[in-house]
Amino acid sequence: MPKSGGVDRGSLGSSTYLAVADALHDGVLDAAWVHRLRGFVDARLDLADHRLLVLLKLLLVAGNRLPGPLRNDLRTTVTGFKYGMDEPGNDSMCSWTESHQLLFASCEYLASQLYPDDVFTNDGRRGHEKQARAAGKLRSWMAERFHHGFSEWLSGSSYLVDLAALILLADHAEDTDLATRASMIADLICLDLALHSFPRTLCGRVRPGVRQPEEGPRQC
Repeated sequence: MPKSGGVDRGSLGSSTYLAVADALHDGVLDAAWVHRLRGFVDARLDLADHRLLVLLKLLLVAGNRLPGPLRNDLRTTVTGFKYGMDEPGNDSMCSWTESHQLLFASCEYLASQLYPDDVFTNDGRRGHEKQARAAGKLRSWMAERFHHGFSEWLSGSSYLVDLAALILLADHAEDTDLATRASMIADLICLDLALHSFPRTLCGRVRPGVRQPEEGPRQC
């Protein structure tokens, strides 16, 4: 995997998925990079859902090609994560904005699809229980978009993560109705981007202010 050059490659950007694609193509994975993402997710820092989505993509497309110990570590991270404000435990994650609602529910759905019989240790539910719960959250989120549009309208930073989650659902959700709805909303975002970009720049609202997440208590 390409060197990060000091940049956190776990935040969602084109370089993140290019790095995953390169690793899958070359058959070489930077395990230290994966463990850095795991550490961020395990610490439940803000934007951990962004990193978790990348780890889930890796498991979905290449889980059987990962070294056994690394695959087991990822399983522990995925099944131990806090997937919502209604779950127990402390965290410093924002989970209530439009894009975060989608990412948390998408991660919960895909994680529980991967491990339907596992007990997810943060709330004690089994995977199939969490998948049904996450599917309900996703359907509610999608219904609001169909009826009311986006509250984070024409936000390039929000659309980026929305598309990442929706495309993962379209590609990997076992529920074909859910996958179809995800694909439809992704199409609507692409239409927004096409209609409001000139030249090759999204001309819309200013992105919401996002404070860079702290790496840990010593950096607070």
